[in-house]
Amino acid sequence: MRGDDLVPLLTAPDSTPGLGYRQGVVLAWNPYTTENTIDVAGAVMTNLSILNTSEALLLAPGDVVGILTAGPSWCILGRLTIPGTDAAATAMRAVSDQMVSDTNEWFDSLTAPTGGYVDLAHVGPQVTATISPARKALVLIGARMSGNSPLAASMSFRVSGASNINPASWRAADVSILAGGVCTPARAVYLTSANGLQAGQNTFTAKYSVTNGTTLFTDRTMVVWPM
Repeated sequence: MRGDDLVPLLTAPDSTPGLGYRQGVVLAWNPYTTENTIDVAGAVMTNLSILNTSEALLLAPGDVVGILTAGPSWCILGRLTIPGTDAAATAMRAVSDQMVSDTNEWFDSLTAPTGGYVDLAHVGPQVTATISPARKALVLIGARMSGNSPLAASMSFRVSGASNINPASWRAADVSILAGGVCTPARAVYLTSANGLQAGQNTFTAKYSVTNGTTLFTDRTMVVWPM
């Protein structure tokens, strides 16, 4: 599209203000509510709307943002980053920095029947994460499970704190070995408010169940990614 073709889009008839563009610097930003304070050429703006909501978790004080104006309405378009700079690398790290993880390398055994999901001698892994008002999180769990005879075992997790979610087989990494051996099952679980996940501080703790034989657990890992 030619530049002059954009003119009618950026201007309005009569005296109605058209679209405009400004830049601002973030002074304060709440990644969970998007409440914000932006400095625009010395004028402090409070709680501007944000068009690119996927960046809500990434913005931080000091970031330079583009702002779309339409008369009295001002909306944050997103952060300005130059490819190949430290700022760009920081923007990419902001996603991974939301993740929390823990690994438990102890060798702990459990014999059936456990009567549900229980702790091992060395509890965990366990992580605490702040869940946003979107109430969504991706949970990754896995462990090395082994035994010398037929076994059936699983690793799930409990969520406590702001939420109260008990371990369940549908969100478990499980294994069934008919003649004994070693296996390293893993599971990705997507939790939402429909599953009872609540905003705020939540602690995720691995729990274990054995329904057949004796299982040795080690290299247990948990990763929680609030979304």
